[in-house]
Amino acid sequence: MPATFHYYLREQRANHKGECPIYLRITCNRKLKYYNTGIRINPSDWRDDKEEVRRTHSTYNKLNEELDILLAEAKKAARVLRRNNKESAVAIRDRLIGASKENFFIMADEELATLERNDQYYLKKQTKATISKLKEFNGSKNLLFTEINSDFLTRFQEWMRDEKGNKGSTIRKNMSDMRRILERAKDANLIFNDPFGDVKAIKQKKPKQKVKLTHDQIKAMANLSLPKNSVKWNARNVFVLSFYLNGVRFGDMAKLSWDQIDNGRLSYRMSKTGSVMYFPIPDPGKVILDKYRDTKNGEDVFVFPFLNGLSKRDRNDKTKVENKVSSSLTQVNEAIKEVGKQAKIKESIADQITTHVARHSFAQYLVDKGVSIYEISRQLRHSKVSTTENYLDRLGLQAKDQTMDNPFD
Repeated sequence: MPATFHYYLREQRANHKGECPIYLRITCNRKLKYYNTGIRINPSDWRDDKEEVRRTHSTYNKLNEELDILLAEAKKAARVLRRNNKESAVAIRDRLIGASKENFFIMADEELATLERNDQYYLKKQTKATISKLKEFNGSKNLLFTEINSDFLTRFQEWMRDEKGNKGSTIRKNMSDMRRILERAKDANLIFNDPFGDVKAIKQKKPKQKVKLTHDQIKAMANLSLPKNSVKWNARNVFVLSFYLNGVRFGDMAKLSWDQIDNGRLSYRMSKTGSVMYFPIPDPGKVILDKYRDTKNGEDVFVFPFLNGLSKRDRNDKTKVENKVSSSLTQVNEAIKEVGKQAKIKESIADQITTHVARHSFAQYLVDKGVSIYEISRQLRHSKVSTTENYLDRLGLQAKDQTMDNPFD
């Protein structure tokens, strides 16, 4: 049975002025849901038989017009849902609530807020980059869900490839972010069809192999004489230590605290996956840690100085911490390239060194040592061996079938 709609004054919810809210009662298949119109009036100004505001109210024309518009929206929502066999009181109400969110970017902001609440800062950063690209591609901050179809998404993919020069892996991540936000719209009954239905994955040339350094090159960087406490000194130390700590990512290295190190072992939770890691620190790693332990004072919480500018209060603000990590990463990546050149690493390679190259280099070290694919997967903290296989393929590496307990023995 088609839905029916009636306005009524909810007198039991009067405010301190005696004003009561006007609700829209939605009835469908004998089930009721209520939608608050946001309009409040005194009971004396409400005409129940006509379901309208009396002329005694100073703005009765404007309020009745708003009620007429909302009723038309409710009936339209019911028709759309009926065509898709989804008509119900709750679906109509949810669609009315979501009507103000038909702009894709409004729902995208909700997705960012959800990711922040869930402490998914890496995914939030990636999603924010996707949204920025989409705004640039769209040319404005207004994008209705009805405008997003397979053709739109295909053109967006091609624009990222041709205009932004994005790699296939980056485009796939961006499209994954789009799909996740569109799923939110689907759950809110704002869209019913899958816009990705006819979208084909972008064709991309095989990417160039990622840069990685040999163990000898890592040691050459470690042995450089650099001014103590300088940007280069800290950048070199965090890079080399990351290599000896199985390729720990910079975000986790920047937040590395002394209480995570105990009896020669490191225990920490990976920011990217949330997994807890616990493993022994090899001797070259201990040498670097000792450089910071010698200068540590009682108030130092972190091993490295990248977050020292934050107050104790700000250290509990995850957004401020992640922003500080991001700005430190930019500075460290610039410095580590210069360190590579000082270590006599070929300039064309040194110019491509970033903190993540420490992780790539650790993977190459394991392959060179003949470590099995299963052990490499465990050492890199990948959840699946297939992830490791794809990772090594992008590095131009292939693991052998052999096991090893401690890679630095």
